[in-house]
Amino acid sequence: MIATLVNAAAVLGGTILGLLVKKFLHPEATETIYQGLGLCVVFIAIKSAWEVHSIIVVIVCMALGGWLGETLKLQQHLDHWAQGLQEKYAKKEGNLVSAFIAASLLFCVGGMSIVGSFEAGLNQNYTIIFTKSAMDCVAAAVLSATMGFGVVFACGTILVYQGALTLLAGLLQPLLTQVMITDISCTGSLLILATGLTQLKVLKIRLVNLIPAMFLPVLFYLVLGAWL
Repeated sequence: MIATLVNAAAVLGGTILGLLVKKFLHPEATETIYQGLGLCVVFIAIKSAWEVHSIIVVIVCMALGGWLGETLKLQQHLDHWAQGLQEKYAKKEGNLVSAFIAASLLFCVGGMSIVGSFEAGLNQNYTIIFTKSAMDCVAAAVLSATMGFGVVFACGTILVYQGALTLLAGLLQPLLTQVMITDISCTGSLLILATGLTQLKVLKIRLVNLIPAMFLPVLFYLVLGAWL
């Protein structure tokens, strides 16, 4: 839970900072900071993805995971749900609920939340969530400068959502072999790489549709482990 607490604290700090210095925030500085953090995400992902047990398993899981995500239209359903929430509270612009919804979607809907939480729970690796925390701090500052103090309530969403994922990963850890965990981490790192490249506007990808790939190594090794 350490990484989740740091992430929530970063959002709290970013919200307060945004309220204090909102007159000095400008889009160019924000964009440059985000690009710099995007480079950090790419570096972390490449470094983490280097450790893999079977590249064949990772390739197959990425292919099957992408097919499954596209078949279930995960990205489309998530986008539709998020758009519905935003439209519902659009008429209440500037109020606490609108800011809370916008911030919660921004901080929790994405690959880094899932992959980072599982990395924290399975490997006690907090690097992804700590990087996400830096990004969320900047985003919280910008969002609070435009939408107000309601952004701070997204800290609760982070604590519940990412905390639950981290605890779930911790509970599953004794049931997984080190080989499974290694290839889960590698697959997740590729998703984080896609996140960084998307942030740098190098790549545009329906990332949510690839999320199932991260969990397929478990099934793969359970079914075919005897031949691998």
